[in-house]
Amino acid sequence: MTTTDSPTGIFPPTPEEHTQSRVRLPRAAREQQMIDVATEVFGTLGYHSASMDQIALEASISKPMLYAYFDSKEGLYLACIRRSGDRLLRKVADSFGSGHGPEKNLWNGFLAFFEYLGDEPSAWRLVCGRSFYDMDSFREAAEEIHVALRGVVEDMCARSSRDTVGDPFADERRRAAVAHAMLGAAESLGAWWYENHSEEPPAVPCRELMNFFWLGINNLAGGRAWTESAL
Repeated sequence: MTTTDSPTGIFPPTPEEHTQSRVRLPRAAREQQMIDVATEVFGTLGYHSASMDQIALEASISKPMLYAYFDSKEGLYLACIRRSGDRLLRKVADSFGSGHGPEKNLWNGFLAFFEYLGDEPSAWRLVCGRSFYDMDSFREAAEEIHVALRGVVEDMCARSSRDTVGDPFADERRRAAVAHAMLGAAESLGAWWYENHSEEPPAVPCRELMNFFWLGINNLAGGRAWTESAL
């Protein structure tokens, strides 16, 4: 395959890749290779504009092999969403330390999320780019990932909150509300940052999120809460 063989030029080949494409890979490794390629193609073009012919060409395999592994284009897309979500979930979950306070854990979580976006934008789009999943099966798969992410945030809030005076996240409803707000804000700011300021390091937008969230959480942790009586 040459660069002109690739309709998108997403994977310009090297001489080594020509040789590797002829090597017989174990099934699991071949499957991951196909998901790698499909994630880039789907993340760049979207589900409807991408074709199985194109993905097969980029992966240096036959189209029947794609169908043998994933049954359908929809099945391949779902595999890409799920693996992308698993990787994001692990990255965020692994960023939290049991010995860290809420401020450090919050910073680490935001940074992990934005580093994932910077390193794997196509995978991030499959999980967080809501315009990409316009079929029920895609929405359901993405929502499962979002539920799991919110659960990780809630758990972080509960564990780190116990070390504060006010223990602001002892309340389950508050933890759920904050997890929804944080994830929604991170997704929205992430999309804006990537489209307009991706030359900046991930720490830059993370500082903005810390300003939005930590100043309020810090007050809650100290036992202070806003009520309508302040008006």
